[in-house]
This record gives sequence, C-alpha cells and structure tokens, in this order.
Amino acid sequence: MRVCSRYGGILLLLSLGVGTAVHLCADSKPETHITSDTLEVDSSHLERTLFVFQGNVSVKSPHLQATCDHMEVLLERRIGASNDHQAHDIEGIDKVTAVGSVTIKEKERTATAGQAEIYPKEGRIVLSDNPVVQDKEGTLRGYRMTLYRSERRAVVEGAPGGQRPTVTLPALPDFSFKPDGEPGSVE
Repeated sequence: MRVCSRYGGILLLLSLGVGTAVHLCADSKPETHITSDTLEVDSSHLERTLFVFQGNVSVKSPHLQATCDHMEVLLERRIGASNDHQAHDIEGIDKVTAVGSVTIKEKERTATAGQAEIYPKEGRIVLSDNPVVQDKEGTLRGYRMTLYRSERRAVVEGAPGGQRPTVTLPALPDFSFKPDGEPGSVE
C-alpha cells in the first residue's frame, strides 16, 4: 500500500511479505527503508502514528544505516482543515527509539549502544547502556552520551559512582629532547 499526504509530506510505503518494510521519505527526496521481522502500526490517535518494529530491525537511508532488535518510530500528524477526521498530513518523525544491540553507521563513524533515542526535529541523539562512538579520530565511551547534530557537540556522562567517560585518541607527538638540546626522541 502506498500512502502519500496531500501536501507533499512524508511518503509511507508499507510492504508486507517476508519481513516487513516501511519507506519514509518526503516527496522526491531520498528514502529511508526500515525492515523487520514484524511491524505493528497504531494510528488510533488523531495526532500521531506509532510504528513498532520487532526482530532484526534494519534502517537504510542515503546517509545512515542502523540495526537493532526493537524500534519504535513516532510520527506526528496534523489534522486537515476539513471536518473529515481521516484527512491529515504527516508532520514528520517526532522520535525514534531503538533498543537492543543498537548499531548506527554514518559516513566514517559508528556508534553502538544498548539503546538510542533519536529526536530528528531537535537534532539530538541520546545513547545509553554502554555507548561507544568510533571514527578515524578515536573512540569515545561513557555511561550516557547526548549528541547535538547542529552544534557538532557531545556530552558524555559517567555512571553515578562508576564508569567514567573515556576518550581514546591517536598518540601524542614525541616532545622529548635529544641530548644536544634539539627536539626529538631520546634513545
């Protein structure tokens, strides 16, 4: 079934068969494909639709790939101007919650965690349950991480009375001096 909002909002393509796939995209823009073993859709509320993906969840979009055991995607809806309560437009993705063996890959960066909460409208991702972020620059570990996309900033928290934030970076250069006073390593 292919459903598109009247005003060019998000396109939803539901394919049911071996596994389940949902394609989320704005008209004429790249698509995001989500597949899983099962999918439950709850659109009983006028202002939102909840997609619940269970088992072998895989997300593929042009700039991001992700996998997890369970995922919930909450879409906001706006009621149309008509009196028909079925007429609505999809406002966008409000929140994505991924749980269980979460892996998110974006360009040369990989994040793993037990849980990820993604707030697309805010440009914020919260990783918890042993999160690790790795790229060519190094590795970041903590109890909980909050990544702010538009600010290119991360806040890494340590566990109360336990695990502390850790960063692993490339080796620092050798700052020692040669015996004759010039910079270089001492042998």
